[in-house]
Amino acid sequence: MVTSTIYKLLDKLEMKVLKGVSMPLTPWVILNPEIIIDISRQIKDMIPNDELLDDLDMKISSGLAIPYTPWVIVNYGPIIHNLDRIRGTISKEQKSNMIDNQ
Repeated sequence: MVTSTIYKLLDKLEMKVLKGVSMPLTPWVILNPEIIIDISRQIKDMIPNDELLDDLDMKISSGLAIPYTPWVIVNYGPIIHNLDRIRGTISKEQKSNMIDNQ
């Protein structure tokens, strides 16, 4: 149950990043970091002490701020890569839990 919720939140997070305002011919996207970090915190509540989520928050927070707006410009490639790594970590934990339960 928790795992499916985490996957849904990861998918939601990925869609927010991919649907950000893209800058043509660049890997940069304009995002509202508050929304992304809020979803990330929801995931952190279910997966405490996850370094990948901390790294994700850092990448989003360290984006180039657009003055007088809540928006930042970030490179979406590393963010999507982190999301994939988080999914892989969850999959490995699921497999080990299934083996432990047998």
